[in-house]
Amino acid sequence: MEYLDGVTLKHRIESQPPRLETICDVGVQIADALDAAHSKGIVHRDIKPANIFVTNRGTVKILDFGLAKVNALSAGAGDNTQPTVGSELNLTHPGTAMGTVAYMSPEQARGEPLDARTDLFSFGVVLYEMATGRQPFSGGTSAVIFNQILEHQPPKAATVNPRLPARLEEIIEKTLEKDRDLRCQTAAELRGDLKRLKRDTESGRTATVAGKSPISQGVSTSKKSPWALAAVAVVILAAVFLLGRITAKP
Repeated sequence: MEYLDGVTLKHRIESQPPRLETICDVGVQIADALDAAHSKGIVHRDIKPANIFVTNRGTVKILDFGLAKVNALSAGAGDNTQPTVGSELNLTHPGTAMGTVAYMSPEQARGEPLDARTDLFSFGVVLYEMATGRQPFSGGTSAVIFNQILEHQPPKAATVNPRLPARLEEIIEKTLEKDRDLRCQTAAELRGDLKRLKRDTESGRTATVAGKSPISQGVSTSKKSPWALAAVAVVILAAVFLLGRITAKP
């Protein structure tokens, strides 16, 4: 068995909210791992911070495939695996869905057949939690959380953390679409979005959702520059006038 030295993402989020660079790096690795699983027809069905391990060297591992389902026929999005609710569960627990409630997709909460896109919704919940330090869907009971997932939009991540880049806000919203046909369709697509965000962040081209971007700040400064030039001109003219008075004296 592989020995892993590090902590789960859950403990990492609780101890200290990740920096944007860390969110991008961890996100890319999670998306890459999901792409590898989905390409083999494996749907994890329980993606959450407690099942994501970050080693001391920064390597990300997805753990606990105990609830995973394998579709041997095809691995593409839109190909159904077995229903979340099995017939044996319906005998004693009608409407039970397998997984962790706060991280379930709407189709998972409804007990519908699942495909790879359910993992992408759960991953979106993880991204939201990394970016804000809180879960997008919460409540005192499972019933309340199910209602939040099925009927309500979570607060925008940027309202919780105004320092978030607009691009990350867009990625999170795309993964949390309740209609899976409107959701991010593949882990590879999500990985590409996060890689572009990481590149732009490292090059300093990312603007925050709230607050001014470096470009807007430059525009604001340039608007004030004519007044500054006028003030300098007045000082120069006054100096010339005084110099003229002095030289004109006998």
